[in-house]
Order: sequence, then C-alpha cells, then structure tokens
Amino acid sequence: FHNEFPYPERYSMLSFAEQRRLLELERVAERKEVEDVIAQETAAQCVARGISVLPLCIREAGTGLFGASTLTLVHHKDRPLPAHRLGSGDEVRLRRLKAPAVVQDAQGNEVSAAVVELTGVMTPAEEDCLVISVSGEDATDLMQNQEELMRFFAPPLRLDLLASEATHRKRMRALGLAEDYEVGGIATPLREIILGLEAPDPRPVFDPEPLRQYNSGLNAIQMDAVRLALSSNRITLIHGPPGTGKTTTVVACVTAVTRLQPLKKVLLVAPSNDAVDILVERLSGTLQRREMLRFNAYSRDVSRIKASVLYYSNLDASNEWYLPPTGQRGFVLEQFKVVACTCGTASKLWGYGLPKEHFDFIMFDEASQATEPEVLASCVGLLKRDTGRLVLCGDPKQLGPIIRLPAVQAHLGMPLLERMILKEEMYQRDAAGRFDASLITMLSQNYRSHECILGLPNLQFYDGALEKCADEMQTSAYLQPKPWEMLVNKSFPIVFHGVMGKNQKEGNSPSWFNASEAEVVLSYVESAFERSRLLNKRDFTDVGIITPYHKQVTKLRKLLRKKGFDHIDVGSVETFQGQERDLIIISTVRSSEEYIAQDLKHSLGFLRNPKRYNVAVTRAKAALVIVGNPELLAKDRYWGKMLEYCQLYDAYTGCDFDETHEEKVMRAMMGIEEDGNTPEDTPEDMDQDTEWKRED
Repeated sequence: FHNEFPYPERYSMLSFAEQRRLLELERVAERKEVEDVIAQETAAQCVARGISVLPLCIREAGTGLFGASTLTLVHHKDRPLPAHRLGSGDEVRLRRLKAPAVVQDAQGNEVSAAVVELTGVMTPAEEDCLVISVSGEDATDLMQNQEELMRFFAPPLRLDLLASEATHRKRMRALGLAEDYEVGGIATPLREIILGLEAPDPRPVFDPEPLRQYNSGLNAIQMDAVRLALSSNRITLIHGPPGTGKTTTVVACVTAVTRLQPLKKVLLVAPSNDAVDILVERLSGTLQRREMLRFNAYSRDVSRIKASVLYYSNLDASNEWYLPPTGQRGFVLEQFKVVACTCGTASKLWGYGLPKEHFDFIMFDEASQATEPEVLASCVGLLKRDTGRLVLCGDPKQLGPIIRLPAVQAHLGMPLLERMILKEEMYQRDAAGRFDASLITMLSQNYRSHECILGLPNLQFYDGALEKCADEMQTSAYLQPKPWEMLVNKSFPIVFHGVMGKNQKEGNSPSWFNASEAEVVLSYVESAFERSRLLNKRDFTDVGIITPYHKQVTKLRKLLRKKGFDHIDVGSVETFQGQERDLIIISTVRSSEEYIAQDLKHSLGFLRNPKRYNVAVTRAKAALVIVGNPELLAKDRYWGKMLEYCQLYDAYTGCDFDETHEEKVMRAMMGIEEDGNTPEDTPEDMDQDTEWKRED
C-alpha cells in the first residue's frame, strides 16, 4: 500500500505530471479528514481549529462576479468574527447551528432540516464579514426567494470548511509553471537544476572579511554556508541537524545580503507562521521597519503575535490587518528589501500586484517541512530568471511535510531538499563521505545538547559528524553543582523510566492516554521544580513534555495545572520541532502490541517513525527523561537502541526489564526503514495546538 506510488529512481518532466495526479488524491483525502473532524468534534473544538465560524447570520443576498449568487455573513451578535482559517477559494458549507427536525417551505410543506444546507466557495471580503459564492439550481431558486431563504437559514448559522481549494490551486499552478517547456520560460532555469539536468555553477566566492563584520558570531562552517548562499548560482542547500544553528545561518544570509548587496530583494519563507515569526524576531535588531515587511494573512489572530513581530507587520493605525488598495499593492511591496511570509502567502504575491521575477534571493527555512509543490509555489515566477538564487535550509532527518494519504507518502512526502540530497547525484556525498562544498553545506557544530544526549542520535542519523559545542555550564545544569536526585546514573543526564501502564480511552474519544505514565511524568516535574527552588532559580519554565496522543496531552495539562505547573509546555513532536528545553520529558503512551498495526497504518505515536524519534530525543539541552513500556519500545529499531544505551550506562529504572540476547538479535533483524511523516494522530485525534492545515 505504501509503495503504490513509489518515488521514481530518476526525476523527469513526467514526475511533475505525476505530482499533479497525486495532489488530486491528497486533496480527496484532506477533504475526508476535515469532514471526519467536523462530524466527530464539538462546534467549539472546530472553532478552535479555525475550520468553523459561528454564530453567523445572513446580512444580505446578492450577485457577485459573472452573475454568481452570493451570501454575505456576519456575526449573529454583531461582534468581531473569531479567528479562522477560511480563505478565498476554499470550499465551505453553510447550515443552521441548531437546526429543528423539520422546517416549512413557502407552501407550508415540511422539509427535513437535515438536508437544508448550502455549499459554496469563499470569495474576498472585508474583515467584519464572510462572503460565499453559491451555485446550483436549488441554491439559485432559494436565493431568489428571500423569505424562504431566511426561513430555511434562520440564525444562528455555522460555516464549515470542506477543503482548502486555494492551497490546492497554488500547488497545481506551481507545477504547471514548472512544466513549462518553452525555452526561456519563466521556470526553465530553476526547473533544469531541479531535474538534475544542469549543475549550479559557483560564482566567485565572497571575501569573508565583510561577512564577518555583520556576522561575527558565526562559526567557520556557518560562515561558509553564508558565503555559498551569496555566491552560488541558482540553488544552495544548507543541511542543518538539530542544534547546529540553521535558523541563525538563514538570518545571517539575509543580513549579509541587505548590508553587502543593498539593492537586492529577499523573500524570506517558512512553512509555518511560528517559523517565520522567529526569523523576523531574529532580524528585528538588524533591519529597520522600512526595510522589512512581515506579511501576514488576514486569518491570523493579532493578539497571539509578539510585539517585536507586529512592529514589522502589515497593520494599520487601529492594529488591524492592512492590505494596500489593489492598484498600489505591488508598489508598496516593492519598497521593502525583505518580505517575510509563509509559503502559502508567498504563492499569492503575484495576485497582490508584485512584478514577476521580483526577488534576487528566496531563502526558505525549515524547507524539509514543505512539500515540493509548496516550495515551487513560493518561488516559481517570483525569483529572477537569470540571476535569482534559492536557498533551502532544513534537515531531511527531521519531520517532513504532513501527508494524509499513505499511498502517496513515498512521492509527495519527500521534500525538495531531501530529494536533491538523496536522489540527485551532484548533491550526494562522495566516496569519502563529503558533500560538494560548492553546492551544499552541512552544519555540524551542535550548540544545544549535552554530549551524552547528542551521542546516540548523532550516530543513528548523522554518521557521528556532529560536534559538541554547547556551553558546558548550561548542558550540565542537572549534573552540577549537585546531580539531580532523579538521575539513576549521577553523571549521565538521561533516564529511561520503564512503566507497564495501560492504554485507555475516555467515552467515545478516539484518542489514547496512559494514566500511569502521566503520574510518573508529574513526579519528575515536581522533583525538577524542587531542585530549581533549592538552587534559587527564579524561573522554572525551561521544561517541555512531549507525547504523541492528544488525550495524553490534555491529561498531562490538567494534572500539571492542579499542581500549579500550568506554565509548562506539553505537546506533540510537531509542536516542539525547532524548539529546545533544559529538561525534556517524553511520555510514549503506547503499552500494548494490540494496536501497533493501526498505529503503523496511520503513522501514529513514536514507534517505527525514525524522524519523529529523532526530533523528540534531540530537544533536550541538559536532561532527557523517557517514560514508556520497555518491552514494547525494545522491539523498535531506534527506541530499542536508546533503551540499550541507557542500560549500558546504568540509566534505566522503573519496572523490571531485561531484554534477552535473542530479542536483541530479532530487533536488529527487523530493522525498520525510515518512514515519512503523516499526521501523528488520526484526524479527530490531532493536538489542537498543532494547526492541521498548511498556513497562509
């Protein structure tokens, strides 16, 4: 099943056509996922996800472009609309929030209210309203009878997202442009390199001295990456393993361009709003407001954005999102040296009037988390044809893009950065294990973790290439001045706490939790807090708890809140990617083999997903605690090695466990190949803090 659409050994123009077909399949799967969520979750939960807007009422029915019937919707109680993720082009459904069993039509006939609904497409509107375009014979008849319309759709109303047609169209448009065969066409030079038909010729290398003037804090390898980004032709790859400063390097690239090549224009992109905000925040001390624009989508909640980011954002005097008048948008956007936005928003810049081929550089952070069509949608037509340069920075060994349909995972789940490193010969390592320094830089100095925490994943994923460069005082925080009492080995900052817990569900909830593990996690938090108090540390916030199931997240949050630890972050691996904490506690939850097959089908939990494992165990700076069932985890190739590692250093505690030699041999023989990334939970079970939809 997973190999129904295997990745081609050799990329070709046909691969673009194949991606278009697979995107259609993924679109169908995404629609079903959203429908399942809406059917199984409460209205409040759907609003929190941003996929439903309520309570609404019809302000007016009218006619839009090309004679299409439109409905203008406003808040039923004349309040501001809640933050949502419905955008122009998205398919939506309108229905009554609390529909009666039957309603009467104009002739007094009873009609089942269950079928009284309208589907339509979102169209551009002002911020205080939503406008949908509806079609179909029944909808047209209803729209012509205002009295019947208002009777069938008496407030309060609910508007639900059915599918993100806008995102789908952007991806398809980018692939269409990339397929353009016209010699000298808009995507030709970039396409030739992506296909492996043309090698990026390095330009003259920049003198390092001017670079140091603006990036004095960089190490030699990071400086090489910046120099390569500014001097290479077309595409530069920066491979940044955990804690090696890949975001720092991207920020340094932007700084170098704006200071050494002040006439150049930069588009700064990342897949998520959080990732873009981090980039803007890092640049806030370097760039003036007139130099950088943080371009946000209307769907963002202003109250959740830091002031340092809002300072550069498209806000008006009343702190509302602002878009210049249509005829002036391109002109306004052109004034900035740097435009920072998500890849979803970047793909709309053409529509905002920005000239084609406007940018000299497109720098894409966390590029491993975006599908290839999303990367293409962010740059095709925006990057200068002859001199533009694309910089992709990420780590193909960490989480990739979310793909909902396992059948297309092998193809769409491999981001452009990963494909070029693994599939295109010019970007691969030579016989000595080295990359071509004129095409790719691998950052190798880790500034995050204690050497014992870094040691195993370094060998498992990076061939031991990472160097320990973190501040020893910081990474020894749980070893000095006195070892933490919860450490089994007082000189080894990792604990594997075995728990023979029980997988549980609550009512009709599809999500799993493990109460026994939750209690153990709490004991470690309480001990860490007491240690912090005794050491007179003012703040106790640098603790993170990672767990793969939403119900365990909510159980842990409730448990911590009762004990006064509501400030501690609890979330999924996806939530924590790109983050770090002094202490990381992992609750693996799964305690039975009974549901492993289901987990594998949906790529749930931690088992047999090397990328999710890699992210989870590399977030910690000073201490790592793993709480889980040793008998189950020992059967996984990666978790089994971690368990063995902890046993080797006398760092195991908890329930009795002693893996036999035969079991170790069996685990080695059943080594699992790396899977891609699909959502860590079933659609109805996903952590609400992790936005399920690609951000605009």
